[in-house]
Amino acid sequence: MPKKRQPKITTPVKLLSKKEVLSILGVSHVTLWNWITAGLFPQSREIGPPGGNRTKIGWLDTEVYSFLANAPKRKLKGQR
Repeated sequence: MPKKRQPKITTPVKLLSKKEVLSILGVSHVTLWNWITAGLFPQSREIGPPGGNRTKIGWLDTEVYSFLANAPKRKLKGQR
């Protein structure tokens, strides 16, 4: 099985909480969940021991802002 390529990160990365992601996107947690399960939005990351009390869960800020930057632009009325 080929090794997965690691993404090259060139800037500091911040782990965003669910509350921060919802605030940035301006959507409800149900909408966020629907986007994730449909494969439209990146899944959250787990930092620390899985299932542990000190496990931190969040989204990489770079992925959230990339999602926003790549969102389709809204067409103006009458625009094709």
